[in-house]
Amino acid sequence: MEVAFYGGNFASLPESVQRGLLDPCQVYLKAGTVRSVRISTRPDSLDANRIRFLKAQRVGTVELGVQSLDNQVLKQNLRGHSAEDVERAVGLLREADMVVGIQLMLGLWGDTPDGMLRTARKTVALKPQLARIYPTLVLAGSALARLYRSGRYRPLSVVQAVRQCVEAADILEAGGVRVIRMGLQDTPGLSSGGVLAGPHHPAFGELVRSAQWNRRARLLLSERRPRMSARFYVHPSQVSKFAGQQGSNLAELKSEWNLQQASVVSDPSLLPHEVRLESS
Repeated sequence: MEVAFYGGNFASLPESVQRGLLDPCQVYLKAGTVRSVRISTRPDSLDANRIRFLKAQRVGTVELGVQSLDNQVLKQNLRGHSAEDVERAVGLLREADMVVGIQLMLGLWGDTPDGMLRTARKTVALKPQLARIYPTLVLAGSALARLYRSGRYRPLSVVQAVRQCVEAADILEAGGVRVIRMGLQDTPGLSSGGVLAGPHHPAFGELVRSAQWNRRARLLLSERRPRMSARFYVHPSQVSKFAGQQGSNLAELKSEWNLQQASVVSDPSLLPHEVRLESS
């Protein structure tokens, strides 16, 4: 079990408030009931003293609300921190031997697909252990909503966001950064009208993983060029993602490669990112 404090700027809270939240965790940490504590915070809220305090309170993972590593995009979106703040915070956390998470956003006002990929590459260079990728959504009543209504901001479509997320996740994971979430967790507030516009989908992460497998399957088929059948083997946790929603990936591959059969089979001996192909 893990205790996590999300949804705010934890490290900027008064130390007494932080201590009041973290102290109750200590009993459970010592007993082994709780394995670790993680927080999310702004990169510009951290300094050496605050990190020492968090470390003493047995916080093991700190996720930074980075969003972008392009200073112009950060400034345009009023993020209030710079790419240099992120680099400094990550360096301090790594010196303290803490697990570092980076939270990124697709489709920010003023960002571009190429800009997002540059941010992904810069993130890899910082060597965090974890990352989350969220598509930018226009929430009712927000400053972004006013920009959207005025025509100054145009959100990504679901298809565009999935495509960008696939490319960013591929860069991160190839660089050794584990992507632990893609897309916001669906909540009653989001699903009942809180989202004015943007690529909101309750299974956004599933769409991205499915698209990643589609790309990998195409590469394998291009190499093998089967004439009749293709049987893919993946880890049990990846079978539904590989198949796609309602088997869409398999149907697409079967049709495009003119195969008599295309299937996916569970193989526990494979790692979650591995795939094996038997073809004829």
